Amino acid sequence: MADENAETHGDLTWQTLGQYEIGEQLGKGGMATVYLARQTSIGRTVALKIMPAYFMHDPSFLQRFER
Repeated sequence: MADENAETHGDLTWQTLGQYEIGEQLGKGGMATVYLARQTSIGRTVALKIMPAYFMHDPSFLQRFER
């Protein structure tokens, strides 16, 4: 699992998050950071979109993110 410090600061490069091994950062915008990752449970490469921790307590942001 990614350490707390990495999650707090938003840099998850080369960390593990659940079933995902996170690789390089592909892009970063106002709503999220996108990483190239490997879904180890089925062995496929995916793009993983991670929103910043400081938005997790904002219900309106969560709704926009999910859309």
